[in-house]
Amino acid sequence: MTLAKFPPLAAIASIAVLVPLAATGCGSKSSNSDIANPPTTTSTQAAATTTEPAKKEAAAGAQTLAVTSPASGALVFEPKALTAKAGDVTIDYKNPSPVPHNLALLGADGKPLGEPTKIGSNNSGQVMAKLAAGTYKFICEVPGHEQAGMVGELKVS
Repeated sequence: MTLAKFPPLAAIASIAVLVPLAATGCGSKSSNSDIANPPTTTSTQAAATTTEPAKKEAAAGAQTLAVTSPASGALVFEPKALTAKAGDVTIDYKNPSPVPHNLALLGADGKPLGEPTKIGSNNSGQVMAKLAAGTYKFICEVPGHEQAGMVGELKVS
């Protein structure tokens, strides 16, 4: 089909119809909202599980708990006590203060479960783990912060 056979207005209308079709492609499952709102990630996210399938599985069925610190820079977690059911648990930590922190989830042996999350000032991160029933500790490992009160308890039933 050549555009020479069409009057100029009809040619413009044809292009206006064909361009959106070409842009979406045949069989494409994306939508305009996918383009306008692409998924985002933060570089401060870390997980106690180390494989991609484990991360996806934990993220899909995880119980998400939230902790924060005061914007004043006080060395405390709020709240200090969390509860969860056994299974995949995610702790989201928001650090609105100008002081950098980290979040480490400790096992019964006192060792971190996976890699602790480093969280800069005015940033956030998370730690994920598959947990059995028991009592766990979450702390900030920045020197002096745990001793100053930046520690919390997670009870899993």
